[in-house]
Amino acid sequence: MESMLIWLCLAVGARAEASLPTPPAPAAQGPEAPESAGAPESAGAAPDGVAPAPPPRVGLHEVFAAPLDFLGRRVRVVFQVHSRPERWNPYLTRFGTADWVAVRVWDEHQFLWDVREYEHPVGLVFAPREGAAHELLAKAGEYARFEAVVSVEQVFLGRPWIAIEALQPLREVTGRGTILHASRAIDLMNSGEWRLAIDDLARASVPDLPPAAEAELQRLAAYCEDRLAELRAKRLVPPGSGR
Repeated sequence: MESMLIWLCLAVGARAEASLPTPPAPAAQGPEAPESAGAPESAGAAPDGVAPAPPPRVGLHEVFAAPLDFLGRRVRVVFQVHSRPERWNPYLTRFGTADWVAVRVWDEHQFLWDVREYEHPVGLVFAPREGAAHELLAKAGEYARFEAVVSVEQVFLGRPWIAIEALQPLREVTGRGTILHASRAIDLMNSGEWRLAIDDLARASVPDLPPAAEAELQRLAAYCEDRLAELRAKRLVPPGSGR
């Protein structure tokens, strides 16, 4: 009897195990997805370690001619120092004498041997009184020339009020000797003294002139040479010879 009970229990357990659902086979695994590298950089963002592009280079005369076009913009300009006034009228601007220093400057396109250009600098620019730009300007010699990053902070009375953000001294300058000899050459040209004018233009052309100034002196010298050639040709051909 006991053996029969054991047999019955085993038969019932085997039937119950057979009725259990069969577990599904594990799904086929594809290649493991790589970990996310993070969100992509926004369009136009500079990669780490790469300096942003410098502001565009423009002529300072352009800024003074159309100040509203440059309001709030950062640009690079080149200027040559005319003078550093101690006083000016800030009107309703923030460029008061307590916080700013002013510099009256020539634009790089002005040829300083032209008396009209020499006597009419393009205007004032301003540097914070506490800052590296002020220190560079304070040490600057006569006719010093700079490249500057500037911004037009305000437009008032039809002119730009320009703040200097960064300043870099330039080696090339139009100095006193060049101005003296080139202006004398202009007077000689007006008198028809072409040979003497060429001599003074040669003295005006010194090392480390700005490229535009050097090119203009060469243009004036070539003009004088052409006038001399014309005079020589006229003297070699007798009047009325028909040749």
